[in-house]
This record gives sequence, structure tokens and C-alpha cells, in this order.
Amino acid sequence: MTIVYLTVGFPGSGKSTWSKAKAKQDNVVIINLDSIREMLKADYVSESKIESVVKKIAKDALHHCMDKGFNIIIDQTNLSAKTRAEWVGLVQAEDSSAKIVAVCFTEMDSKILLDRRMTNPRGYKRSKWAMIISNMKNYYTPVGSNEGFNETIMVDAQGNETGSSKKSSAAAAPAKSWGFVG
Repeated sequence: MTIVYLTVGFPGSGKSTWSKAKAKQDNVVIINLDSIREMLKADYVSESKIESVVKKIAKDALHHCMDKGFNIIIDQTNLSAKTRAEWVGLVQAEDSSAKIVAVCFTEMDSKILLDRRMTNPRGYKRSKWAMIISNMKNYYTPVGSNEGFNETIMVDAQGNETGSSKKSSAAAAPAKSWGFVG
């Protein structure tokens, strides 16, 4: 059975660090939209002009990795219920028996997130990241029990899995669009 992990957390919360550690296990791959952006533009850039290409590549990667039997980590913020529903719907459309796991990172003070993000600022100034994190906090919604996840794993600020909850059945929302917000 394919397992798809969907990270949920702000920039600097430890999503990519956790993902890289998890991907060292056999048969686990990472789909990271920021890495796709960097690949296309040779730098970390989020431009509306390339977002449709980034999303198409991510969708194709999901399809091909599931087809080859990989377990997958979708490493991005996934802060809105809408974005999470799109991913859940895409996974369910590929394989209705896939296990979908939300990996939720501890909510932290904006200053801590900003300090952690600045260890790798990706060419942005501190003020830009402060604005990005502030904007993200405005549309963040915690993962709900009705979002179609089979399990939710909690991860603390040090990257340790601190608990999980399992759901006996999952009903996914259909994938309607690729207009990711976060």
C-alpha cells in the first residue's frame, strides 16, 4: 500500500528537515514544489508565470511515483484546507487504497520561525520572510478530522514525532483545481 505524507507547517518549522530524514528510508521520495521552482529558475523564485508549470510537474511526479510504488512525502506548507483537499483528492484519484498521512509541525512564534528560516533565506531578506510568514498566518487552518487523512502525525520543533491519531476510514474531497494557496 502506498503511503503519502503531506506536511503541514510554516516556513522554518522543520518540514524539509523531517522530509529528508524520512526519505532516507527505503522506497520514500520527496515532492517539493520549492525544489521544482529552484530547478526551473536556478534560484528560489515564486512567480505566477511559472506556477502552472510547477504544479504540473508536481502532479506528474505524484502520478509516476505512485505508479512505481513509492511512498511519497509532499513537502510544502499546505496551510489551507483547500490545498490539502486538492492533494488528498489527487492521491485518492490515483489510488483509492493509498494511506494519506498529515504530518503537522508545531505552531511556533513568528520570530522563531523567522530565525529558523534565515538559516537558509533562499535569497530573500528577513523583512520579506517576515511578510510571507505573517500573510501565511492569516490563511492557515489546522488540519480537521474530516479532511480525508487516515492518520495525523504531530512533529515538535526538534523534529521528533510526538504523537499520532488514526482514522478508521477516510473520505477525500475531490481535486478541483491546482490553485495552491499554501
